[in-house]
Amino acid sequence: MNSVSLGDLAQFFLLRNQVGSVQHDMNDKLKELSTGEVSDLSSHVSGNFSEISAIEHDLKVGESYLSVINSASTFLNAQELAFGKARSKIAGTGVALVDAAESSDQNRRAAVLAESGNSFDLIVSALNTQVAGRSVFSGISTQSSAFAAPNEILANFEAALTTASTASDVWSVADAWFGIGGNYDSVAYHGSPEALDGFKVSREEIVRPTLTGYDPEVRNLLKLHAISAVLADGMPALIEQEKSNLMAEVGQEMINLDRALVSRHAELGGNQTRVEELLVENSAQRYALLGYRKELLGKDVSETVMGLSEAQNKLEAIFTITSRVSQLSLVKFL
Repeated sequence: MNSVSLGDLAQFFLLRNQVGSVQHDMNDKLKELSTGEVSDLSSHVSGNFSEISAIEHDLKVGESYLSVINSASTFLNAQELAFGKARSKIAGTGVALVDAAESSDQNRRAAVLAESGNSFDLIVSALNTQVAGRSVFSGISTQSSAFAAPNEILANFEAALTTASTASDVWSVADAWFGIGGNYDSVAYHGSPEALDGFKVSREEIVRPTLTGYDPEVRNLLKLHAISAVLADGMPALIEQEKSNLMAEVGQEMINLDRALVSRHAELGGNQTRVEELLVENSAQRYALLGYRKELLGKDVSETVMGLSEAQNKLEAIFTITSRVSQLSLVKFL
């Protein structure tokens, strides 16, 4: 029976500790190889973590703002696209109504009015756009649809026109119905009079999408198309001359309104442009911070590979010595 002396045990534990130390060093080198950063941060910065902490803080702040910027971009893109659809046909429809008002071709007049009426449905549908569960034209009431169904709005508006007999009567009813405090606010528009507080996209800046269904430009857009839509349905029962007058007036108002809608559309585009700039700025800042972090903590790959190779050679040497001293195979040693 073989005996083991205290000297043998001491030597065994010494070699075992050396193996553990070299393996730990190898693991550090492998970590540095995968991350590209030093594994022993405390030693590398001599215990002074202030710069690293500041970088980490700025990176986290940048990530939080990036999330807000992306939300703003999604919201504004949806709003701009929807508003573009809503106002896309108004100028052409206005010209068509003015031309048709001077025509004696009843089929042509009916077709133009019908097309304008169809545009009303398209406009309401566009203004009811939602993105990520938020209505984009409801102001702060983003959880509710901005508008009622088109047929519900038109039915209520038609009912208010039952006593109108002239173009002037229609305008009076329409102005009251679509004005502030009228049926537009109680029947048509389900959003809030208040615009969104905005998106805080940086420490100093808030991007505010101010356009809502409560705004006068949107009211007028719907008012003019609603008049055309009810005329297409034969309401109110006006004599042809009054109907022609009304068609011409509505058409001209559409042409005039398009200029105001272009201006509001440009505001949306300006917000979009600013958000795109912020995305670039945020990305550049993050890139700069990561570069600075790499300067402080980066580890040269070739140096790491060389260190890993040295550690591997040390480990193999220890295994060889251990095998010779104990006359054991490497497999049995392990």
